[in-house]
Amino acid sequence: MTSVVAIASAFFLSSGGSFQKGIYAGIGATLFIANFVLHFSTGGYFDLPAASNPMLHTWSLSIEEQFYFFFPVLLVLIMSYAIHKKKSSRRALFLVGVLAAISLGTVLLAQWGVEIRFINRGQILFYSPITRAWEFAAGTLIAIALSQGYRVTRARLFTVIAYALLVYSLFFIKEGSAWPSAVTLAPVLGTALLILAGADKDSPSHRFLGTKVMRSIGDFSYSWYLWHWPFIVFARSISDSKIMLTGAVLASFVVAALSYKYVENPLRLRKVSEKSDWRMIRAAIALPLVVSIGVLLIAPHVTPNSSQSAALVSDVTPEHLGRTLGCHEDTTMTQRDLTKCTWSGRGAPIYLIGDSQADALSDGVVLAAKQLNRPLTIATISSCPPMVLDIKQIGAARDRSSKTRCSDFAKSALAYLKSAPRGTVILAMTDQYWRESGWAPVVNANAVVGVKSKMAVTQKALTSFISSVRESGHRVIIVGTVPQFNYQVGNPAAGLIAWSPKSCSNINLVANRCNPALALSDAQSVQGASWAMEAQIAHSTGAGFVDLRVELCPAARCETFTKGHWIYRDANHISVWESRALAPVMASALKN
Repeated sequence: MTSVVAIASAFFLSSGGSFQKGIYAGIGATLFIANFVLHFSTGGYFDLPAASNPMLHTWSLSIEEQFYFFFPVLLVLIMSYAIHKKKSSRRALFLVGVLAAISLGTVLLAQWGVEIRFINRGQILFYSPITRAWEFAAGTLIAIALSQGYRVTRARLFTVIAYALLVYSLFFIKEGSAWPSAVTLAPVLGTALLILAGADKDSPSHRFLGTKVMRSIGDFSYSWYLWHWPFIVFARSISDSKIMLTGAVLASFVVAALSYKYVENPLRLRKVSEKSDWRMIRAAIALPLVVSIGVLLIAPHVTPNSSQSAALVSDVTPEHLGRTLGCHEDTTMTQRDLTKCTWSGRGAPIYLIGDSQADALSDGVVLAAKQLNRPLTIATISSCPPMVLDIKQIGAARDRSSKTRCSDFAKSALAYLKSAPRGTVILAMTDQYWRESGWAPVVNANAVVGVKSKMAVTQKALTSFISSVRESGHRVIIVGTVPQFNYQVGNPAAGLIAWSPKSCSNINLVANRCNPALALSDAQSVQGASWAMEAQIAHSTGAGFVDLRVELCPAARCETFTKGHWIYRDANHISVWESRALAPVMASALKN
């Protein structure tokens, strides 16, 4: 029922870019594979479009069902082995502990940067049943131990430690914390100790959790879990205020209680018959699938009509050309097939190198190269500026296969350019590496902190990179970082803003309420030091400098949507449409 209501509502309240994700996740939840669907269709758990997906929370339910499918079989085999060998059932306890240790060990090794195939790449570390099995195994160990006569002798101590760990988890584990990781031990151990303490009927934990109020909350907690996230997502589509979100949580509590009383309990307590059971199972699977497929087929023909929603399809939904063709990869240049990222021409060649900011320019640079009849090669990589310097994301889960991926890419680019035909190298990057606290250059295995220190390190590294490129006989053009919409001017402690047109609800798109703007003076107050540094590096190295503020902020105002088109695809990157619109600017820079 949750899937059907959420999917149907998502069309009206979710964004044009996220309701499809919700439908895919709903289908995955119905088939108990939502964790894999979310892994392949979203970014991080708190990233867009993940946070705007009303079915995001079903990943854990799918892992739970996968555990229920496979673990009982494994447990029967373990117990059968113990009986056959006339071993104590404690051998089963030991073997389950070994499996839990292997699962937890996989998480810790991945967190420490050890490459484990299919585990520490992208978000699979978060969504994989392998890295989550130890959490379920913790409960299994408790169940086996209690069934074998284990009695809790220090219930009060366990209770104190349990609540301390849970309070720590509540207040000190943040959205940016690596997860799962060593810190995940806190809530898991806290919960395990609380359950153990509760096994002693005389313990404070047993008396508190056994009260009528706590038992009632526990009875419909599952229903509350099912309903809470869709309500929060839909509330955010209207307003992100604390009052709206609090109201959404409370409303979901009421709906959960009604769902438990009038849907869950009647189904759970009804008279069982094999025929009716199979009929109910078929209906439970078929109904969400039919609704999901129906919405997917109908949605393109009844999309809300507004200038912003119409432009979403053409300007924001498509990926940039470089990424589409496979030029934006997590490998060095020597490991790539550059033929698919090379365009022919007769003039001096052009090379576009950098991070995702460079990828965002790829559409316009390709048009400029064709206009000038010059060959072009594109090679970009996420989260790595064009310099021999490694970058660390503070507090982020380790989802990169190598700690030296950035410097490895930069070195391969220098080696490639040294032997490549002489031409013009276009470099582009974001200033987040030195401006934001969540990023840090790494020098001698140590993260550099502080804006001034980070700017000094990156200025030196970028200057060195450009000097090496120029020594190879190439001309260099630096494209200045674009004005960004991921910060609150005058309130740096407020945290980053994850804005994207795709996160706007269809209701707000129709009302044209999804286009934030920024005064150039405000952008200057935050990013001015970055633009000054880039211009100074260009001057000192003899490189050209393209300042995009002129095009992106006409009349001293930076817009995200203007004249019927989206200028930005998210808070940090320009749209495909704007990239193409910048082709004359890039062509002019290449001529000079």
